[in-house]
Amino acid sequence: PQLPDTAFAITEPAQSGEELLPEHLRNTENNTWAAILFFTCFAILVWAKVSYSKRINQFFEAFFSNRYIKQMIREEFVFSHPLSMALSLVFLFSAALLLTQANHHYQWHIFVQWLSPGEETGFAVFLKFLFSITVFYAVKILAIRLTAILFAAGEEITEYLFNLFLFNNILGILLLPLAIGAVFASAISPQKILLFSGGLVLLAFLFRLVKCIYIGSITTKFSKLYIILYICTLEILPLIVVIKSFSGST
Repeated sequence: PQLPDTAFAITEPAQSGEELLPEHLRNTENNTWAAILFFTCFAILVWAKVSYSKRINQFFEAFFSNRYIKQMIREEFVFSHPLSMALSLVFLFSAALLLTQANHHYQWHIFVQWLSPGEETGFAVFLKFLFSITVFYAVKILAIRLTAILFAAGEEITEYLFNLFLFNNILGILLLPLAIGAVFASAISPQKILLFSGGLVLLAFLFRLVKCIYIGSITTKFSKLYIILYICTLEILPLIVVIKSFSGST
């Protein structure tokens, strides 16, 4: 005998059961790679705290005082130091993950033209953001190094470059819990977390600009005009180029 149509209605929810899950749970199931990334960053921070506790304290002191920056540079706290490299890695991971989440929640569709539908929040876009941020800072550091050679301002440029690493390293520590919340939090809207993260990055950027202007103002080698042109060239102009590039791909 022919079964009534209602017999198939019972199995209907099972076929689309994934759609009945809350959005943050569906996203979490597809973000195993993000969980592994967070545990990696957490392990890096634990290692840094155990191995270089004094250095980390100096990092935060130097964030507010140039006196500690000069002291750390005199102590040969070079950019290739294991602690600086480890914290830079945390910054790159945190920044790339936040951009990946923002790319999804605000539907920027950056990099999605090279992906299949539905992958815009996945690991592939994260890797592309990670690569883009790494290249951006590599080019920026190279430009700063060339500037130091052209203007014979090795000491001033070293201090400027140290500030760049310093702010990024501390920012990476602050952004990591926000990135975790943007991916896994259910009580707080991801959009609110992303907006707060963007505001934090903007404040850190402005604070770093103020410090750079101060460093230049106490240097008698350059006029204030050169300092303003330098900051506009190496800080403002790259941001404009990046924003225009991203806006053109959305």
